[in-house]
Amino acid sequence: MEKERYGIIFSVTFLLALGIIMIFSTGSVDEEGPLASRLFLKHLSWMALSIGGLLAVSRIDYHFYQRHALKLLIAVFILLVIVLIPGVGYAAHGARRWLRAGPVGFQPSEFAKFALIIFFASFLTRRKERIKGFLATFLPAMLILALTAGLILKEPDLGTAGLICIVALVLFFVAGVRFSYLLGFGALSASLTYIILWPRFDYWQGRIQSFLNPWEDPQGGGYQIIQSLIALGRGGLGGVGFGASQQKLFFLPAARTDFLLAILGEEMGFLGTAFIVLLYTIFLYAGMSIARKAQDFFGFLLAFGFTFGIGLQAAINIAVVTASVPTKGLSLPFVSFGGSSLLFSMLSAGILLNISQRKAVVEDIPKWVGVQDVS
Repeated sequence: MEKERYGIIFSVTFLLALGIIMIFSTGSVDEEGPLASRLFLKHLSWMALSIGGLLAVSRIDYHFYQRHALKLLIAVFILLVIVLIPGVGYAAHGARRWLRAGPVGFQPSEFAKFALIIFFASFLTRRKERIKGFLATFLPAMLILALTAGLILKEPDLGTAGLICIVALVLFFVAGVRFSYLLGFGALSASLTYIILWPRFDYWQGRIQSFLNPWEDPQGGGYQIIQSLIALGRGGLGGVGFGASQQKLFFLPAARTDFLLAILGEEMGFLGTAFIVLLYTIFLYAGMSIARKAQDFFGFLLAFGFTFGIGLQAAINIAVVTASVPTKGLSLPFVSFGGSSLLFSMLSAGILLNISQRKAVVEDIPKWVGVQDVS
């Protein structure tokens, strides 16, 4: 699977490079004055750690994670509970999502995305012969998913909770779980989410209304979407040039995180954003090809889960920036400023590289993979 490895390495390398360029550009101005050096060095520090993590996990047999999946799950639950404790979890912008150690912040929900894919891949592999069972397979898996998503919703972080649920349900579907079970769980989850979010109904209703008609409240709920569209519009085909963005000058909130793509579109134009989409397409193709040619069921589920998760998050971020869906609070993988997201995205890519190093033996490939060529 040499071609697939090159696809992962190529796409991730260029996404990281674009992230460096745009973090430097958006970090050059801040409310407190020039902060290019501090933000840039912080991003480079996380990048160095993330690259080291990728290189390390790419050399570890991916079956190692199957043996330690339960420990990862327990660690996730502990961290998700700790972050909700007042005085321990760090709150910002109305959400308690971070644990801090000095100047370093860490989001347990990012760890949850990573660890849950490993756990469910291991769980479904161990129950492969009972994959369609309700009590043996589906019910315990859904209880674990519901508990994890519920803790993340309490932060609150609807975007990450929704992303985790979608990735998990699609993973169960490709593993062979009955579709009727998944449909029922989806309906139940939607109902419970509505009940959980009811106390903040006015807030969520306002966000939806701002998405449907941002110009109705251009200085309030619709402000961020409007500023994002202005940035993309100013960029035109070729962009206004590196560092020449006007929207990063305190007009567009979250310019270096969730809405970094809007600034990239302003400075690099449609061609720059199209290149970003191309890189994610290459990553998706390579990752899904690695899954299709995986050595075993666990490798298939692991590769599919990580690839689909990163691809879905990128698609949602792009949709938010282009005002195609309401804001979700999800960063652009490998590109946006944010150490936790970058680290676990890189660890996911490292595991994909490790899976790609192990060729499947034709007679050992299950029928569900549909592999004809394992070269």
